[in-house]
This record gives sequence, structure tokens and C-alpha cells, in this order.
Amino acid sequence: MAPGSRSAFAVGAATAAFIAFGAADAPPPEGRLAAADRLAAADQLRLAGDYEPALAYYLAAWRDAPDDAAALDGAALAWEAMDEGGARDFLTAAMEPGGALPPAAAAVLAAAAARRGETARAFNLVRDAPAAGGRATLVRGRLELAAGDLPAAIRDFKEARGAGEPAAAYYAGEALLAAGQYDEAEVYFNEFLRDYPYVAAARCGRGEVYYARGDKARAAAEFREALRYEPAQLRARLDLAAVAAATQDWGEAIRLYGDVLERDPASEPAWRGIAAAYDHVDPAVARAERDEYRRRFGRAP
Repeated sequence: MAPGSRSAFAVGAATAAFIAFGAADAPPPEGRLAAADRLAAADQLRLAGDYEPALAYYLAAWRDAPDDAAALDGAALAWEAMDEGGARDFLTAAMEPGGALPPAAAAVLAAAAARRGETARAFNLVRDAPAAGGRATLVRGRLELAAGDLPAAIRDFKEARGAGEPAAAYYAGEALLAAGQYDEAEVYFNEFLRDYPYVAAARCGRGEVYYARGDKARAAAEFREALRYEPAQLRARLDLAAVAAATQDWGEAIRLYGDVLERDPASEPAWRGIAAAYDHVDPAVARAERDEYRRRFGRAP
């Protein structure tokens, strides 16, 4: 059987998983639309957020044409939007042993595997993703970014952006920021924030570009905007604490690092930062903070 083809068993197993999910009462779409129109209708429903009827159309199309990569990709994306665990089970059933999935379906399964800590499996699923497979290339780039392979991540994020993935500009900005390519990173953050101005992490990324250039006031404004949109954003609090420390506002730095530690006692940057800030106001407390860091992490800060 050719790579990417689907057996009747795989189709049946995946459809059974769909029924178990609870959508068995969805009206049968095949009687309402010609096969040629099903995928267009499914795409329209999915993009409008009507995931359950979209999934019904995708599965009907896939049942009739098990080699239809677009139908399986669409089903994976619709199911992921409703329930990642259901999408994982569905795609595991759909993939024959030793076989492959089309790019978007592979990306959905890889993203689920990565979130479960199955990094090697995730990368294997998208290792050979074509440049045109935008979602798969995006997921591969995220795995490369996490592994510190910045050149590969930047390349893949740019390819995913060219394929129309909305989040690719943001991730390209993050990878370029990590690589110290601040001017280009700002270009990508600006592009992303034009369409998604309320994403706190992107605000933080652009603020860190400003901070790296020495524009602390503009950086702090971005970090405050991030907190306005997402009050629980710890990255923004850490960034604001770094600005306070850089301007020798030790009390504010201690307060902000302490806020982070209240929410995330395992934040190593916050432990290091609060100890460094206390060096300037109370060396005894600074020593105690470093002792606590050693106790928690087994090494000196």
C-alpha cells in the first residue's frame, strides 16, 4: 500500500472514535451535498468555528475516499479544536503502523505528542514535512526552537509564514530575538501584532527587542500592555522586574520578582533576580534567597 493510503480498518476505527466522542447524532452530510462540495463546506464551517458539523463532513469525505489527504487534514484540525485527546486517538487509529499522515494531520498529532513530553515522536512525525505544509512546518520549527536549533527554527517559521500560518510571524520573531537579530525580530513581531494586538507573549517579545536596544521606557510600556491584556502573564512581570533592576529601582524589582514567585515558586529567573536585587538593600536576605535557590535547584544561582 502506498504511503499515506488508508485501510478500511483505519477508517472504521477512526469513525468509531468519532462516534464515541459523542457526535453520532450529527445529521449525515453525504445526503445533502455532492462529494465535490463536502470539503469546501467543511472548511467553511471549521473556519467559522462550527467544528462538530465540519468534522462530520470531513469524515464523510474521508470514508468515501480514504486516500483524500485534505479530508483527513481537515478532520484532524476540527477535532483538535474540540478536544486534543480525541484528535490524538483519532489520528493514532487513522495512521497505519509504520505509515505516514498528511502534513496538517501529522502536525496535530505531533503537537499533542510534544505537549505530553514525547519530543522524539513529535519530531519524527514532522521531520520530512514539505515547506508547503504550513502547520507541520510550524510545529517542526517550534520543536527546533525548544531544542535551541535557531537557524533551523527561523527557516521553518519563515516557510510556515509563506504558507499562510497566522502564528508563524510570532514564532519567527521569538526565534530571531533568541538569535540576537533584533531588527528582523521587530519586523515579525510588528507584523503579528498588527493582526493580533492582544497577544501578551508577542508584546513581551517586542518589548524585549526594545530592551535589548537600550530603550527601557518603550520596553516597559510593552510589558505593561502585556499585563493589561493578560494579568497572569509571568513573562511580563519578569521583564518589568528586569527593567526595574536595570534602573536601580530595587524595591520595585523585589516586589515584581516576589509576585512571580508567589505564582510560580519554581521560577529560577525570579529567584536569581530577587537575590541580586536584595544584594543592594539587605545582603543577609540576599544570602538567604541564594541558600533557598541551592536547596530547590541543587546548584548555585
